Amino acid sequence: MWYKKFNLSVPAYIAVLLISCVAGVSIADAASRFWRGGMNNSNQYENPMNWSATLGGDGGVAVPTSADNVYFMNNFSGATLIGKNVWIKSPAIVKGLVINQNMTGTILIGTGSLNVGADSIRMGSGRLIGNTGNISIAGGFVMTGGIVRLGAMNLSLSGSLAISKGVTSSYTQIVSTGSLVFSGRSADQDFVMGSGIVGSLKNLTLNNTAGGTDDDIIVNASYLALSGALTITRGNLDLAANNVILLADSGVTLAANAQATLTSDANITASGHIVAGAGAAFVLSTNTFTLNGVNQNLDTNNSPFYNLTIGSSGTATLTSDQSVTHTLQVNTGSTLNLNGFTLYATGATIINYGTITEGASRIEHNATVLITDSSYAEDNTLSVGTIYLSVADGDENIDGTTPDTFTATVSLSNGDSESVTLTESSNNSGVFRGSIPLTFGVNYVASDGGLEATGTSTMTLSYTDAQDAETATDSGTYTASSSSSTSSSTTGGASGGRRGSGGGGGSTMYSASVTTQTSQSSAAAVGGDLPQVRGDLSVTIGGQSLVFHDVPVTQWFAPYVLSLVNAGIVSGYRDAQGGLTGEFKPTNNVTYAELAKMAVEAAGLTARVDKTPQNRSARGQWSSGYIAALEERGVSVFSAPGLDVNTVASRGAVLQVIQEAFGRSIPDAQGGVYSDVTAQTVHAGAIESATSAGIVSGDDGTSTFRPTASINRAEVSKIIVKAMQTYRGQ
Repeated sequence: MWYKKFNLSVPAYIAVLLISCVAGVSIADAASRFWRGGMNNSNQYENPMNWSATLGGDGGVAVPTSADNVYFMNNFSGATLIGKNVWIKSPAIVKGLVINQNMTGTILIGTGSLNVGADSIRMGSGRLIGNTGNISIAGGFVMTGGIVRLGAMNLSLSGSLAISKGVTSSYTQIVSTGSLVFSGRSADQDFVMGSGIVGSLKNLTLNNTAGGTDDDIIVNASYLALSGALTITRGNLDLAANNVILLADSGVTLAANAQATLTSDANITASGHIVAGAGAAFVLSTNTFTLNGVNQNLDTNNSPFYNLTIGSSGTATLTSDQSVTHTLQVNTGSTLNLNGFTLYATGATIINYGTITEGASRIEHNATVLITDSSYAEDNTLSVGTIYLSVADGDENIDGTTPDTFTATVSLSNGDSESVTLTESSNNSGVFRGSIPLTFGVNYVASDGGLEATGTSTMTLSYTDAQDAETATDSGTYTASSSSSTSSSTTGGASGGRRGSGGGGGSTMYSASVTTQTSQSSAAAVGGDLPQVRGDLSVTIGGQSLVFHDVPVTQWFAPYVLSLVNAGIVSGYRDAQGGLTGEFKPTNNVTYAELAKMAVEAAGLTARVDKTPQNRSARGQWSSGYIAALEERGVSVFSAPGLDVNTVASRGAVLQVIQEAFGRSIPDAQGGVYSDVTAQTVHAGAIESATSAGIVSGDDGTSTFRPTASINRAEVSKIIVKAMQTYRGQ
């Protein structure tokens, strides 16, 4: 914001804006019209007798036109304005309007309207009152005193709006029960509300058509409260620049336009529906978005929330897929209805004091399975006797008013199997606990309420999520002494577990395994010289030894994953507390955000955490510094209008980004290298250049490349390693 750049406070900014509004206004440039009023017992704006060509002069000149600047102020004798009230009964069109501190009367927009040109409105006193006639301003509006009261009408301006209480003003008040419309066409607009003002606003509409990055409406206030709705047709409502809290008593609607965005890092509370059309985006970071109406619909076009609180007195209903990255909370008496959509809360904390209605929907969320001691703390020296079980899975807390339960299965590889009921530790903890006795014997009896180990065997704790149809597992080792009296346990979390039906098939099972045999060394060398534990890739990250259970050393991509780990470029996935989960997820598709991080670090660039990226979808996200670095580098993919960095990257875009990150010039495409890549194909030059350098070779056994298809983490790992070898000699 320019006034922050020059260290101007809000009052200083308003003073500068006042000067800017005055600049260029002169008698030579435009005729001046001074209100005399009260002539022939008439206060009508349309009466020529009420207008003078000079300050304190005689009336009788023409009524102001679009070429005139109009003044409501004192006369030459120093007395206050003669005619205190002004009636506008027809369209009034002027170039500029000044209402100074000596105007104590009222300008009434009756059956007329007011259209002010580029010389703006400056108001220091008096009253401006309208009911149905609109006010349109081609410039700005600076108000340092007086009262503005507007009914069911529009106040529309193309410049900035600054409202404050001036040093000599006894009051500043603005009340609008209509709509305030920011309709700039060529530049950002400021909306400043200083301290000491009184008033309320109902509806706020943004329709700034400047495009690019020049369509921000930058709010500077302690908070922005609307008794009605917020509508963004085009433009970006920037609440983040000054950490402005938003309170909207009705809904928030973003039109289906990539230039319709809302950017915030402060709390937002809304009582109506939240709607985002295709291409629109909420750019939210480290804030809490609260729904506190009655029955509300929620659709942010899957723009991720940091914290989402459902405080609706009725039901909040998803009308699109939704993501929460930090905390999802459903308050007491509130209901969250997934309505057939997916709520992505992987790694987030789920707190439910109310009700979550899933039906055929699902919540994607991580779970942790533990075999514990009697206090339900993870125990590495388990004793034969009672085995305690704990499953932490917040999305199993469906009813926040009573402890939920589910049935788990505990089995041994010798065939013994028992059902155990796990009960939530409180109404809304999301932690489920239970126990079962373990003994050793020659024979076992299934389903007798206890487990009998008959020798070397594996114990597996499994549970089926009542709303899921997906499977996930986690395992650990158990070592028994010769007397089978003690054991050790290694347990882990099931990451990426999903709630709900993914189209049918299977059951969701999270399991921890315990093996009653002496620990064995790592598996036989089945992956060459790659470090491994039982055939899975073993790595060291930040001094911590870690096994990627989803990267078998026999897979083609394992050496490339190891190279990137050793180079400090990747570390796999982390849980909500930042701990490494031991998952690389090689088959997951790569997003533009993930690609940016890998490209920046592979090319030896520095993430620009000190810069705000031009790409709005990256602002406030973990990837913002990487996106800013690639923008600074001139990487063309991230300059594309409307690009959402959280969406899946295409194969062609990956090659374009990586090569440009390394500072490579992309030659013009010739075509003919692949059957599905012509000279006109997007990113064709990057595809052909990478092929020539030996970085890629297309689909095995075919002549195709599939330039617009998605690409997974395993494939990108190979590409980045080959790019580093080619361009950096590593």
